[in-house]
Amino acid sequence: MIRILYIGWVGHKNLGDDLMKDLFEINLKTIMKNKDYSLNYGFTVSDEKIENYDFIVLGGGSLIESKCINTLNRALNKGKKVMVWGTGVDRLKKTAIYNLNNQKNPFNKNFKAVLNRVANNAVYFGVRGPLTFNFLKQMGVEENKIEISGDPGLLLKPTKKIDPLKELKWDYKKENIVGINWGTSHNKIYGKDELLVEDQLVNACRILVEKGYKIFIYNVWPKDIKPCERLYNKIQDKENVQWSPTLYHQDELFSLMETFAFTVNFKLHPNVISAAANTPFIALGYRFKIFDFAKSIEMEDFVIPTDSRQIAKKILRLENNICSDRSSLLNKFNHYRDIYEKKLLSSMKVFYLE
Repeated sequence: MIRILYIGWVGHKNLGDDLMKDLFEINLKTIMKNKDYSLNYGFTVSDEKIENYDFIVLGGGSLIESKCINTLNRALNKGKKVMVWGTGVDRLKKTAIYNLNNQKNPFNKNFKAVLNRVANNAVYFGVRGPLTFNFLKQMGVEENKIEISGDPGLLLKPTKKIDPLKELKWDYKKENIVGINWGTSHNKIYGKDELLVEDQLVNACRILVEKGYKIFIYNVWPKDIKPCERLYNKIQDKENVQWSPTLYHQDELFSLMETFAFTVNFKLHPNVISAAANTPFIALGYRFKIFDFAKSIEMEDFVIPTDSRQIAKKILRLENNICSDRSSLLNKFNHYRDIYEKKLLSSMKVFYLE
C-alpha cells in the first residue's frame, strides 16, 4: 500500500483548487488501477500526520510559498518522498512579470535555502508556467531540477456534461455568446480597484451586445456571486444578458464554454477550462499567476492587466483578433495540451513504480 498525501487549498468551494484535486485523483486512479494505494488531502500538515504517508504531493494552484515548501522540507527530514505537481508562484509585484532582476524575495529569509533543498530532492518538480520557472531560477534552483509541466487544469476531460440549452436563455447554435467570469479578490489585484475594472466590463459588455453578442455571466466561488449580480444589474439588459448564481462543477462549466464564441475571465481557472474546452479566452490579469499561465500557452497577448484604464477598448480589440485568427488559437491550445498532458501524466508513474 502506497500512502499519498495531496496538499492543496481544497474544501473551500473554490473551483480552481477543487479542479486540481479532482484531476490528480482521477488520473492517479487510472495509473494505479493494478496497485494498492491510499490518497488523502490536507493543507496544514503536522509532523505527526506526515509520518502516516510515503509521498507528500504539492498540488496545483499557487502553492509555492513558505508554508507549503516548509511542509515538503519537513517531509524530507522524515525520509518521505516529495513531489510538486503543476503549481506556481503568485502575489509578486507586476514588475516581476517583465523583469525578475532586482526583485526582493517576497518570502522569509530562509525560503531560498529551503526551496533549493526541496527542488534538489523532489522526485518531480513541475511548475505551471515560465514565469514561475524563471522565478525559481532567480532563487538559485538549477534548471535540471525543475520543468514547466503546465497547469493541471488542461487535463480536464469531462465525464458528466450538461445540456447547455437547459442553462442558457438562447440557442447557442443560433447566437454568438460571450462568457464573462467576474468576482472578487478583495481588491488584492493590480490596480487595487475592482469597481473600476467592473465598470469597464460593463462598457465592454454593452458594446459587445451592440455588435450582436449575447452575454452569459458566471462565477466560480461563493464570494463571487454578489459581484456577478452587481455586474449584471449595472449592464441593465435582461434580454441580451444572463447571470447565473450557480456554482458550476468544472464539467458543467466546460460544457457551457464549448458553446461560447469566447470568454472573458477574472479568475485563473475559468481561463484554463476555456483553453481545455477549445474556446478562446481574454484574461483579466489581476495577479502574477494569470500572466504565468497565459505565457505557458503563448497567450500572453490576450491578458489585460487590471490596472489598465482601457480594459473595454482592449477587450474589443482582442475580440477582433479572436474572430480573425481563431484557428491558430485553437492550434495553440491543442499543441500545449498535448505537451503538458504527457509531462503531468508521466510524472505520476512514479507512484506505480514504487
